[in-house]
Amino acid sequence: MNGLLVFSLVSLSLGAGLVGDAHAAEIPEALAARALAGEAGGQGMAELVAHAHALRNRGHLGGVYGIRRATGREEQARALVAWRRAHAEPSTVGKADHWLSDFDLKHSRPALIAWRHRAIYKIKVGETTFYQLKAKNG
Repeated sequence: MNGLLVFSLVSLSLGAGLVGDAHAAEIPEALAARALAGEAGGQGMAELVAHAHALRNRGHLGGVYGIRRATGREEQARALVAWRRAHAEPSTVGKADHWLSDFDLKHSRPALIAWRHRAIYKIKVGETTFYQLKAKNG
């Protein structure tokens, strides 16, 4: 019961943006796996690892909407493997720290994805395009 309470509090904190500044090493594996499963759980391992690299580059779960999606244990287990691989292997997405799926690009309101015009295109992996946000100073 205590574990459920802690999980609920962490989830509420993420939703409120209170934990958004954590570095990749500080993102708990279970939350990273849940977020990755929600973002790319139905994709292949290469896509999951690419998302994991970008999430590690981002360093926090702020804006990662997959954390809110219900996923199964098998999806989360695959995502955990991807999270660990992204820690051990060279990045497949360079310094990309944001992404948009082909679905997002076709169906999202333009205002929700306008940030991509201020970002640097990095690579397309599967059905996802990865971007690096430009530094605020340059």
